[in-house]
Amino acid sequence: MESHVQESDSIATIILKRGGAVIGIMPLVLRPMKKLGHRLIAAFPVSELSNTHSDVLLEEVSEPVLAAVVDTLYRPDLGWDVFSMTRLLEARPLGGLLCELVRRRRSRYECARVQPSFFLTLDGTFDGYLRRRSGSFRNALKRIERKLMSRGRVEIRAQDDFPGIEEAYDTLLSIEHRSWKQAHGTSISAVSRQTTFYRHLCAVASQKGWLHLGFLYLDGRPVAYNLGLILNDTYFYLKTSYDYAERPLSPATLLRAKLLEELIGRGVKQFDFPGEPYEWERQWTDEMRWHQALVLYAPSARGIAYGLYRRVKAIVRGDRGGQLEYVNPRDLKPGLP
Repeated sequence: MESHVQESDSIATIILKRGGAVIGIMPLVLRPMKKLGHRLIAAFPVSELSNTHSDVLLEEVSEPVLAAVVDTLYRPDLGWDVFSMTRLLEARPLGGLLCELVRRRRSRYECARVQPSFFLTLDGTFDGYLRRRSGSFRNALKRIERKLMSRGRVEIRAQDDFPGIEEAYDTLLSIEHRSWKQAHGTSISAVSRQTTFYRHLCAVASQKGWLHLGFLYLDGRPVAYNLGLILNDTYFYLKTSYDYAERPLSPATLLRAKLLEELIGRGVKQFDFPGEPYEWERQWTDEMRWHQALVLYAPSARGIAYGLYRRVKAIVRGDRGGQLEYVNPRDLKPGLP
């Protein structure tokens, strides 16, 4: 909330209780926006600001609990015109049950399949994992390691190798500053709200014992890092980058391989990649999970008008609501858009 919420935003937190005990929390952001010359209020869970798998923090996913969520969302004092959750995991019951409850209300809504994200089931041994990947991938990893080792001393360091988490985080920022993202203005070090957000996150996650921060050093210089959280036998991959000057050596690739080897050795069961299906992730896994997007329109003149506007816009774009499938960009034939 401190880092991503804008001055013009409002905050509302839905808290569900049963018998006096809290059983659910949904922090909402209400953000003004302009469409077709009119002011609208867009509402969404705060998790949307970080492009994570949108969730409500619930003790249980059941019809009575989610019915209470939906009823509270439609309270007139919230005052939104459009509400959205865009990263609901399709394979889990939350999204489907929410869509069904909204349909029963005869409310205006959209529930659509949207882009997937990759994940990797970790079991057995690292050697076993490598045997399931292609021979070219295994050979590439060997070449990268040999090339790096020929350029100097290669070390893997974790947050515990630093005097404190602040020093480890500052090292992360130094790599971000030397990454390709810095010139594009998208690095953590270039975006002040990201700098603040991840500094807070690392501090709190470190205290809780969730943080996993790893670095690859080449001749004593940090050249790549991985930032993630480990909760409930799952590694959540949040950020990664490398020193752009070392790009020919692929330090991030070797560090990622070392990360998987460590996680398998620790008994972690699942590796959850970032929200977008980046093409490089396909090198590491063939598993993916689709997402659902739920969009609600308020029963108000502005809500109804905005829903019609989106529908017309979709028709103009040629979006007929057909089956959405993932296509690897490398598989597309030349000349196709």
